[in-house]
Amino acid sequence: MEIIKNPHFDFLGKARYFIALSALFILGGLALMLTHGLAYGVEFSGGTQLILHFQSLPAVDQIRAAIDRTSPGAVSSARRSRERARCEPRLLPTTA
Repeated sequence: MEIIKNPHFDFLGKARYFIALSALFILGGLALMLTHGLAYGVEFSGGTQLILHFQSLPAVDQIRAAIDRTSPGAVSSARRSRERARCEPRLLPTTA
């Protein structure tokens, strides 16, 4: 069974095209990073990320208030979609 009819491809002869294509991807990625910034997840921001599942989703303010009762000032943002809510931490100052 022959998958590729002509397996001979001149990679080195096309190196300029590949380098140009790679440079375009790198420059495009840098442009996106500079315009949109980096979105740091919980791995880099520290703390705990809660993903909560509900039968019927309450308002974001109710979720924030419930978490704020146990850990005041701990929630920096809260979002919701369909049946779940996502709460991200706020870095709290540590006391030594």
